[in-house]
Amino acid sequence: MNGKHAEEILKEMKEVLREIKASKSTAVLEELKKELVEIKEFNKNLRKEYLKKERQWEKEKMELKKVIVGLEEKVSELLERDDQRERNERKNNIIVSGEFEDLTGKNIDKLMEYTLQKVTGENIPVFNTKVIQKNNDGESKFLVKLRSYEQKQKIMKNKHKLTGWEVYINDDLIKKDRVIQAKLREYAKIEKAKGNLVKIGFRKIKINEKWKNFEEILKTNKEKKENEKDESQGHRRSLERKRGEM
Repeated sequence: MNGKHAEEILKEMKEVLREIKASKSTAVLEELKKELVEIKEFNKNLRKEYLKKERQWEKEKMELKKVIVGLEEKVSELLERDDQRERNERKNNIIVSGEFEDLTGKNIDKLMEYTLQKVTGENIPVFNTKVIQKNNDGESKFLVKLRSYEQKQKIMKNKHKLTGWEVYINDDLIKKDRVIQAKLREYAKIEKAKGNLVKIGFRKIKINEKWKNFEEILKTNKEKKENEKDESQGHRRSLERKRGEM
């Protein structure tokens, strides 16, 4: 075998080796491509399953939210119904408070009837009187149950005649309404300080001939606070931008 022939054989062997390597690389590449396709398909199916579960969760979340809202409305309705029941039970009641002389041995019902006669100019029989707070040297407080709502209206209409006496007459309110009336009195002080004419009603207030209910006042105050918050945040962002431009 001469040298030239040997070189040709070596060249052919190298060519065959390159083809073998190329063949193996192609096979590996094809295998990788196949696995990549499978991985992509797996990810695609996984994403579909995730989106399906996410939609299902959103649906369940919305249904749960509806249930919660429904329960909250039901609870609110039941509480309001209970409040109204208690208001009806107290409808004919008044609270009388003030400085009375020594109450020892006195008929409290007769004492209240005498006080109410001073208010209305009429004899108004008391159904029952309960002592809430008794103090022989200071203010005493009584829960007075009247026989009719008409009697109570007459008393409440004329209670201003007690001016100059150390005696006060108020509605027998449930706790929730007492809190609201206290807040209305605070609101009335602010409005009076502004020079406005103010009159307080039940869960409402009259300012310069215009009545506002308590819910309206709450809504107005909430919107005012939100606007003030937005203005404050806008002012802060404006200052931050100015500092950044320096």
